[in-house]
Amino acid sequence: MFAGSLVVMILVGVIREMTRRLPHVMPGAGTVGLRPPQGRNARQILAAQGTIVAFLIAGALLAGAPHPRNADGRPAMINPAYDLLG
Repeated sequence: MFAGSLVVMILVGVIREMTRRLPHVMPGAGTVGLRPPQGRNARQILAAQGTIVAFLIAGALLAGAPHPRNADGRPAMINPAYDLLG
């Protein structure tokens, strides 16, 4: 669905450009109201992004860690899906 809407958006843009109905924007126009980023907001965003990355890396490391096994070699955790697959 996303890919379809993306293709439609591109096609509409190409058609509007070919029929000369696509408005052109002058460089620098419309950016008067933008303010420079504040240091406090930047720190909060970077802290949140760093936390997310840390959790992703920790999850990737834990996913590759060896899992505990019983004496017979089966996983120590009770997992009904394992019984279905094994």
